[in-house]
Amino acid sequence: MAKNKEDKSGGILLSEVKLMWASLKEPRQDDDSPPKFQADCCKLTDEQAEELSAAGIEVRDGNLLKTPQPEKGFFITAKSGLRPRVVDAMKVAYDPDDIPLIGNGTLADVFVRPYDWKYKARSGTSAGLQAVQILELVDYNTDPFEVKEKYAGNAQPAVTSSGAPF
Repeated sequence: MAKNKEDKSGGILLSEVKLMWASLKEPRQDDDSPPKFQADCCKLTDEQAEELSAAGIEVRDGNLLKTPQPEKGFFITAKSGLRPRVVDAMKVAYDPDDIPLIGNGTLADVFVRPYDWKYKARSGTSAGLQAVQILELVDYNTDPFEVKEKYAGNAQPAVTSSGAPF
């Protein structure tokens, strides 16, 4: 069973969570906010959700979002302005250039540390993304096509009759 564990530094280890919308190789920039490394830590257990809530971190329910996303279950978005440590299942650290692109559904252990913040007229407590251990990687693949070798001899250049591409 997935468990969470608080360490002496006040951080919380979330074991065996599903990652969604992870930006661990390059930071993500939204609107006028500074760039951040981040990941949605999804499918939190009740115990994990309670511990995060007790630390002041808002735990959201994917079913209650404006556009419901029940596949997320209970989740948080952990962020950091600094690149988090990323390791594989054997605790071998990835060099920054070798961090894989993380697909939705990747199973990971995530270490977060609660921190208080203020931005413009808002304030709160969020989960600082400290480290990620990738347990089962789901490749992030934006290419919807597969190689179809049986049609290789029939391939035509991708241009229209006027010579313009598509």
